[in-house]
Amino acid sequence: MARWFWWIIYWNVIINKITLVDLSAEALEIVKKRLGDKGHIPTYLSQDMMDSSWVQHYDIWHDRAVFHFLTDAVDRQRYMKNLLSGLTKQGRAVIGTFSLEGPNMCSGLDIVQYDAKKMQVTLVGDLVLDSTEAHTHVMSNGTNQEFMYFITKHQNS
Repeated sequence: MARWFWWIIYWNVIINKITLVDLSAEALEIVKKRLGDKGHIPTYLSQDMMDSSWVQHYDIWHDRAVFHFLTDAVDRQRYMKNLLSGLTKQGRAVIGTFSLEGPNMCSGLDIVQYDAKKMQVTLVGDLVLDSTEAHTHVMSNGTNQEFMYFITKHQNS
């Protein structure tokens, strides 16, 4: 897992346009304050991921924990269509979800668990899995949560 974080940090150094999307304007304001004097760098969008009006073209799409909350198949398809149209031809998406061994709920909400096979059949258009990695997250209370990280791309990139 460490190499993926390095990859994301490496790209973060050379990217000159970052967009942060969250339903909560309050959450985005907290992030902006945490960034201090770098808070002006990202574009902040308080938008629904299911609304395609905000989607531009991105070289890197990083979703640490949104996709597994989409329990409705229609919502997952809308998300994937936005990813398909928003990811540049050479771009990569990093999607983090709970694995099949992970919890059934998170923060009191139902989630959907994934493995590589389940994620691959969820992808739309020419999106394919580039790589996957299991990760055990140790929570502050000492319990483990099992995650899967998926890097997706357009098939011929």
